[in-house]
Amino acid sequence: MAAGCGRVLTTIRVMRTSALVVGVVLTAALMFAMCQAMIVPRRSSSRIVWAVNGTVAAVARMPLRWFRTYKAQDRWLSGSAPISVLLQLIVYVVLLIVTMGLVIFGTTGLSLNDSIYQSGASLTTLGLVEPVNEASGVAIFVAAFLGLVVVAIFIGYLMALNGAYVTRESGLARAAILAGEPAWGPLFLIRGRQLGLPRNELPDPSLWLDWMSTTRLNHEVNPVLMEFRSMSSRRHWVTTALAALDAAALQVSITEDALPHQLQLLTEGTITMWALADDLRTSPRAATAATAASRSPVGHNWDVERIVLDVVHGIDTGPPGECGVPRAQFDQVLQLLGEQVTLAPDEAWRRFQTIRSLYYQAAADLACRLHAVPAPWSGPRDPDLPVEYPLLPEGTRLK
Repeated sequence: MAAGCGRVLTTIRVMRTSALVVGVVLTAALMFAMCQAMIVPRRSSSRIVWAVNGTVAAVARMPLRWFRTYKAQDRWLSGSAPISVLLQLIVYVVLLIVTMGLVIFGTTGLSLNDSIYQSGASLTTLGLVEPVNEASGVAIFVAAFLGLVVVAIFIGYLMALNGAYVTRESGLARAAILAGEPAWGPLFLIRGRQLGLPRNELPDPSLWLDWMSTTRLNHEVNPVLMEFRSMSSRRHWVTTALAALDAAALQVSITEDALPHQLQLLTEGTITMWALADDLRTSPRAATAATAASRSPVGHNWDVERIVLDVVHGIDTGPPGECGVPRAQFDQVLQLLGEQVTLAPDEAWRRFQTIRSLYYQAAADLACRLHAVPAPWSGPRDPDLPVEYPLLPEGTRLK
């Protein structure tokens, strides 16, 4: 009888000791994952972040077919990213309550339910339950401290997201002055000619090089930022970035004198599009979808520069890929550009088709997955939507 009781007590001690060890390890792992996702300035590998963001985005897209207009779809989707951020906090807090509950369970004689209850009361700093012994007192103080740390980390994370969002959206607002809403590449050149702006500022390479690199950095560090939508349903960061690249591609395609800064913008923009498309594709909701943009045709910036320079110099680069622009619309754009075009239409089309095929698939993939406004030349949407055009010059209608 005594031996049996001894074995039971030994088993209970081993179980509680194991719970203590597991609880400490998991709590440390959770805090590390949260710091990596919300503090460390690099791409997060936290499965919690990707699972929450991917699940919320997938659920939010399910009822899109029920809405008749893109504006209504955009209004519905605008809530998915904030919900993802709040759910991240909730998931981390719930998991920490469980793991600290294991710690308290391992240091006291309380049941598992009572231990988790004490952990929740401490982590949320409610202080409803007093410690049972010295060890549980230490665990309760640690849990209360972790609760404050989690809230502080989350507030800092929100501030960082807000700053990155404002930086991104300020670029979109500036682009709308020339490129319209939704943004369209040729309008950069058409409106610029009407206003008498220098050709090397259409689009302004210094501004857009900085915007592209900053946007890529912020989106790689905080992937959920890609899901945050603009205040206007006719504005989206993907379509605006695509419009800036199209304007640079047109500049390189319609004249003999290629502008070096436009080449740099095309290089940075192409790398940005593929980097962010690859990041989005690694999320849970994108893992099961096979897309045409599954492989990047470029590896480094010098690959893009080499291809663009070969195109400009007339060197054969092989058959061009899909560029997503009908030849009839391209010819119509050349007519709108007027005296800016100094090359023959066939040569201009060859250049533009080859250069745009470098970044089009990645941009179209991003636009479809993020359900961006269906701007001209931005690829199809799911569910399918009619193209929305910006305000074009009077009497202009694309075929």
